[in-house]
This record gives sequence, structure tokens and C-alpha cells, in this order.
Amino acid sequence: MMLSGFDHVFAPKGFSEIVLTRTLGNFQSPALPGRTYDETIVDTFLANGMKLVDEKNVDPANDGIILQSCLTDRLMFGLGMQAVRPPEGLWEATTVEYERRRPGFFRRQFTDPNKWLFK
Repeated sequence: MMLSGFDHVFAPKGFSEIVLTRTLGNFQSPALPGRTYDETIVDTFLANGMKLVDEKNVDPANDGIILQSCLTDRLMFGLGMQAVRPPEGLWEATTVEYERRRPGFFRRQFTDPNKWLFK
């Protein structure tokens, strides 16, 4: 039932099942031993974030270097940890900041170059 509910919210269909399968698989046998559950979730998403749409244009020899960079970069890992366990008040502060910066209705409607260039 949970996966069915996720499929109504997330796209493409089946995305939530793949995410949960990979994350639970990492809990059973972590790719990087000695990691906490939170760190394992971040590891999984950082590694899966490397999956490219067109992989034939990427040199596979660079995969290890890129993955190591993602997992050891303090800023990337820190952001991942905040997504797993958000600090108290993060979402409220984000919502307030978004509303503060969001342009008004008319500006959104009439200054979007995608609308007047491509539609």
C-alpha cells in the first residue's frame, strides 16, 4: 500500500520501489562497512545520483574517481545528511525563504522566457 501511494506522488512509476530496494539492500550489506544507517542512505543516493541518462558518452574509468569525490566531499555529504535528518526548523525556514523570493503572479506569467519563446 505504501509503494502504491508513493507511485501516485512520484514519477516515473516504480521509482519508489527501486529506491527502497536499493536502500534496504545497502542496510543488509553496506557498500561501505562501518557506516551508520543515515550515512548509508546518503551513500546510496549519492552513488545512484551518478546514474546518467546517456552513459555511453561517459568514460567508465572515471566512475570510481567521481564516486569517491561524491562520498568524501564534506559539502555534498553534509547536504545529504540534512536531507536524511533535517535540522529542526529547516523546512519552515525554506518555505519562508521561498515565499520571500518567489516573484508575484504577473511576473511569473509574463517574464518566463520558456513561455514566450517556445510555446
